[in-house]
Amino acid sequence: MSAHEEIPMPFSLSVFPEHVQAFSLVPAGPRECRFYIRSYGHAFNPEDMNTPAIEAARIANIQLLWESLHEDIRVNYICQDSVSSRLFDQTGVFSIAEFDVAKFQEAIRLKLPITSCQRKPL
Repeated sequence: MSAHEEIPMPFSLSVFPEHVQAFSLVPAGPRECRFYIRSYGHAFNPEDMNTPAIEAARIANIQLLWESLHEDIRVNYICQDSVSSRLFDQTGVFSIAEFDVAKFQEAIRLKLPITSCQRKPL
């Protein structure tokens, strides 16, 4: 079993004609996890179960589920790579991309000191 397979994936999924719900655990740091609940719904007339809105909702639910799962998998891979490379222990961030963004933001603060102000200048 690879290290990627040991990361928790969404552990509950409910798909209904009018909404979809997903529950998942996402790594948040060494020995930490975040519990995410996602719920997506669509407006429709509940008395008419054969409306085009129901079919559109079913298709949209499948697309939302697909995107949600891919997002969770991507985050899990990034976190697993970071934990296995000890990047979090060394830099306090989970991915190189996050580290690059932090360096860019710091460069902006150095070049434009006004960006470090909590409030706009008077």
